[in-house]
Amino acid sequence: MATDSHIDPDEPRGLAAFGTVRWAIGFVFHNFGSLLKISITPFILSVVLTNAQKMIELFSILDMKGWGDPLFNVLILAAVAPQATAWHRFALLPDQKLYWCQFVFGMRELRFLLISLAAYVLGVAVGLATAAAMAPVPDFGVAVQILFVLLLMWILARCVMFLPAASVGAREGFVELLRMTKGIAGRIVGVYLVCAVLMTIFGLGFSALSDIAVALTVGLPGLVTVIAETLPRAFFNLLAIGVFISVLSSIYKQISMSARGGSAASTDETDETGEGGSP
Repeated sequence: MATDSHIDPDEPRGLAAFGTVRWAIGFVFHNFGSLLKISITPFILSVVLTNAQKMIELFSILDMKGWGDPLFNVLILAAVAPQATAWHRFALLPDQKLYWCQFVFGMRELRFLLISLAAYVLGVAVGLATAAAMAPVPDFGVAVQILFVLLLMWILARCVMFLPAASVGAREGFVELLRMTKGIAGRIVGVYLVCAVLMTIFGLGFSALSDIAVALTVGLPGLVTVIAETLPRAFFNLLAIGVFISVLSSIYKQISMSARGGSAASTDETDETGEGGSP
């Protein structure tokens, strides 16, 4: 059974940090069943990939010479790209339909994956640069980390349009999308910070629930304890993914509508097969 997209008439405007994050959280909870539909297959693939890596390392099946973590991180990114792309389209485009175990990997998903890989490489590079900058001044390590995190957030703020645009097939090129964030990166970073703080608070709450669930299942079969511990964390992970993607979608929509004087974003509704609508 398909689920029609819910378009909230009270979506935020002007990149208000609390308003944008509040809308994203509400959008995820209101459409949590739809998010679950497109998350099952990526979740299974991610679990399989994670356990495959552990088995390879545990039994020394293959010597990856330090490439194991990057390789499996790329594979996991590929597994979740269809989920993220579908959720972006659900949040941004009208009349999108989501299906149980939906998993489509076409040109949109490939573009999304390539941009995600660029962001991953950027994050690794910033991490290495942070470590190098901290070495001469270990007493100021925390300050250096904060500065580099803010730098990374600023870069990601300038590039915030890329992933949603790839998901909906926007006609604008990277240069134009980059230009659309000129002068407003600080406000976008503010949205990121509010989202990070609120999701951290939520995460602590779900972690506490997990600990309580373990305490309540003491003496029961081990499988019950594992499930009790895993469920709250799995629910939070799914919630966090949905909120983060929804935040990016909301930022993209707000900037696009502002750039066009309130009109909808310019997108290419024709997919690779020549048919419009949802994948």
